[in-house]
Amino acid sequence: MSWYDVLKDAVNVAKRAGNVEIQQSLIDVQHQMLDMQQKMIALQEENDRLREESKHLNDENQRCNGIEHHETLSIVTRKNDNPKIPFCSNCWGLNGKEVRMVKKNYSVGGERLYCTSCTNSCRYSEFYSLGSV
Repeated sequence: MSWYDVLKDAVNVAKRAGNVEIQQSLIDVQHQMLDMQQKMIALQEENDRLREESKHLNDENQRCNGIEHHETLSIVTRKNDNPKIPFCSNCWGLNGKEVRMVKKNYSVGGERLYCTSCTNSCRYSEFYSLGSV
């Protein structure tokens, strides 16, 4: 039997006994309990939402901590990758995407790492000098 059923039965007993004061008090308690139940449901929903948001932020934090920035080269790499794979720092910084840089050979400027998404590039020899390849 739920709390609502118990209060409902108590209201009926007070009604039959003709005690209006107790009946009204029990009805007030019933309304307060319903309000509290609604607030509890809202808090549970908020708690679930905050847990999900916290999980997302923790996942994003772990992902960001796994990235190594190479500012002079305009690339990022994963700390645990061996060999290192170059990703575009522009795409990572703007939207968190790991867009892999590709090696291209240019007639002027030689070999470069090139982002197919935003056209960011750097000299391949500089990346190679990191001991990454």
